[in-house]
Amino acid sequence: AQASAYQKNGQADKALYAYAEALNLDPDDYETYYGRGTALLQKNEPDEALIAFEAAIHLNPVYFDAYSAASSVYTARRQWTQALAVWDQFLAQQPQHGRAHFERAIVKRAQGDSTGFLEGLRRACSLGHEAAC
Repeated sequence: AQASAYQKNGQADKALYAYAEALNLDPDDYETYYGRGTALLQKNEPDEALIAFEAAIHLNPVYFDAYSAASSVYTARRQWTQALAVWDQFLAQQPQHGRAHFERAIVKRAQGDSTGFLEGLRRACSLGHEAAC
């Protein structure tokens, strides 16, 4: 809680210290790794953030927010293959997750794949994700 308060106040360094302390107490807390990743993004350290997001995913293979954050880093870098691979990994475990199909479709659009984008939207809509309809 303290780490996220620091983060909200723009104090990424203090947040990272608090996340490190929390991980010393509970090294298996996937949400702490996710928070650490978001603080690292605040400091413009995307490579380190990806490591934190991957740790969160390893500890909780269906933690949507960590996949979303990792995909965002890859998308910002125009690394479409990696961004799509993140969503493919999630969807392999949660194939009926409409929002994940929607997010994957957004990557397809950014990549310039109109057909893949529309297919993803249709799939997301059919799974009940209203924003895709």
